[in-house]
Amino acid sequence: MIKVSGLSFSYGSKEVLKDISFEAESGELLCVLGHNGAGKTTLFRCMLGLLKPGSGTVSIDGADISQMKPAERARFVAYIPQAARPVFAYSVTDMVLMGMTPGLEKGRINPGREEKKKALQVLDQMGIADLAERDYTKLSGGEQQLVLIARALAQGAKTLIMDEPTSSLDYGNQMKVQRRLSELAAEGYTIVQSSHNPEQAYVFADRVICIKDGRVFREGKPRDIMDEQLINDLYGIDVEMIRDGEDRARFFLIKEQK
Repeated sequence: MIKVSGLSFSYGSKEVLKDISFEAESGELLCVLGHNGAGKTTLFRCMLGLLKPGSGTVSIDGADISQMKPAERARFVAYIPQAARPVFAYSVTDMVLMGMTPGLEKGRINPGREEKKKALQVLDQMGIADLAERDYTKLSGGEQQLVLIARALAQGAKTLIMDEPTSSLDYGNQMKVQRRLSELAAEGYTIVQSSHNPEQAYVFADRVICIKDGRVFREGKPRDIMDEQLINDLYGIDVEMIRDGEDRARFFLIKEQK
């Protein structure tokens, strides 16, 4: 479990986060919604221990991350960026092996046979074992994102933090990545992701956190809190919500302007 308690952060005199508190449980996919500049990325950087909050704490399984060294934090939480564009043409296997660096025994700088075996195992777990020897830079955006998730799994952390993981992907690859994240949550991983797509949050998230003006504006299960008014409050647009008869999905359409 990852727990954020009373978290506040400022860039100079500009307060970005104000008394943020929430929890994400094991086996839960939590989606953070909010417009550009709402503080989502800053929140994630605080959760990863990359920024020091002005007040409040972030703990994982009861341990304060501010008291952990980087290698120790890496055993608890992994970060999956929107994209990674290495300078060199690393193979997919090499990209995954990079995630194991924090776990190497002291004095070792290169992964060995066991690490390579584990890398292949997580690629198989992600359903992309056939890409193992491919050039990472030549993969599609969706394939690259799955490789980055595999790298995080190889790291061994059970909490995954993802900053808009599908923002640069086409619709098909967005669905492929989101389905895999849902499967990982079902396997016991704790997943916290941000998104600009309310439909994805509605369909795939177990719970939603909405940030506005640096605060938690609303929190709850998607089907309980997501409606036309919430989207208007978060993004400043009037929408119409349409759902199918079985309440499996909703679609947000901009209303005709008169």
